[in-house]
Amino acid sequence: MTIDKYYKKELLIKKNLNSLKISINLKDIKKYYIPLLNIINFYNSKKVLNVGISGAQGSGKTRLSKILKVLVENILKKKVLILSIDDFYHTKSDRQCLANNIHPLLKTRGVPGTHDIELLNQTINDVQNKAYKNLEIPVFSKFFDERMQKRIKISFIPDIVLLEGWCVKASPVPKKILINPINELEKNFDKDYVWRNYYNNQLKNNYKELFSKIDLNIFLKVPNFRRVFDWRKLQEIESPNSDYKKNEKVNDKKLKYFIMHYEKITKWMLKDMQKKSDICIMIDNKHRFSNIKFNRRFKKIYED
Repeated sequence: MTIDKYYKKELLIKKNLNSLKISINLKDIKKYYIPLLNIINFYNSKKVLNVGISGAQGSGKTRLSKILKVLVENILKKKVLILSIDDFYHTKSDRQCLANNIHPLLKTRGVPGTHDIELLNQTINDVQNKAYKNLEIPVFSKFFDERMQKRIKISFIPDIVLLEGWCVKASPVPKKILINPINELEKNFDKDYVWRNYYNNQLKNNYKELFSKIDLNIFLKVPNFRRVFDWRKLQEIESPNSDYKKNEKVNDKKLKYFIMHYEKITKWMLKDMQKKSDICIMIDNKHRFSNIKFNRRFKKIYED
């Protein structure tokens, strides 16, 4: 597929992106999005295509998912369903049970083991089998830290599912890295690495089944973990009705503590996923795409 197909739909695409408050330049369309569309279009099958989009907090997974949905639906004429692993977090009461029975840190959402993987697996299976009239997708509120009662109802059968999440396709952390505390949270609250061992076992077992369903994985590689704090903070400040700056120092401290839960797996993914992912998009310090790398099986498609 060439840029010509984009030009034919350019006005409609821009209108759809503007409604999402998203803008992209032509240079990025040519260098990043057209190659991604070519690879997605390469999978021409009756089976629903599952695309995983992973990357650290604040890397731009949601934005990429929305852009791909608009481009795929307008140019490739394929229906897209976006699923966020965040919407499948366990309820607050279920996480409290995990905290009581396994480790107190499991009260905090984030690491593998705090998602309702059974529900997410069932949802993806239902989509694959086209076994529904109205598919109900859970909605998780980060403001309330709770799954909401309302659900999103999906009546169409998608051609493509975009599953986005910070730990999508993550491999278990090697034991030597796992047992060495990486921050104050691990040093003070997980001295016997019970929590770390639990989430790593989840990656080895329950999450492995989910990740095996992914046909194509895109990884957004941030420059370093420091940027995770900066960009996550920006998300907090820009969120509706945010009062983050009223007590910025206290909120910074809370945010730093929160992202410590994600630090070990995030740093492991930064090292591991560049080699393992099908497509790796590098993000620069100004939060822009700076390069894209494909594994061997996709290089020819990209060059074409």
